[in-house]
Amino acid sequence: AFGNDGKEVPPNTLGTLAIKLPLPPGTLPTLYNNDERYIKEYLTKFPGYYDTMDAGVIDEDGYVSIMARTD
Repeated sequence: AFGNDGKEVPPNTLGTLAIKLPLPPGTLPTLYNNDERYIKEYLTKFPGYYDTMDAGVIDEDGYVSIMARTD
């Protein structure tokens, strides 16, 4: 999980959930007819990660709890 400053937060701290790139082939490749928005919204906030636009907590064992949407 990441904080508003773009840095990873400690375990059990609420943050924005992001998935490390690259994603598996065919997974979330773009938005329909809007490649520019896809890049802007999902790939620029946390370089090297896909922003899920979910807020959540990752505990010390790596389990993820999704708490809310951020978009």
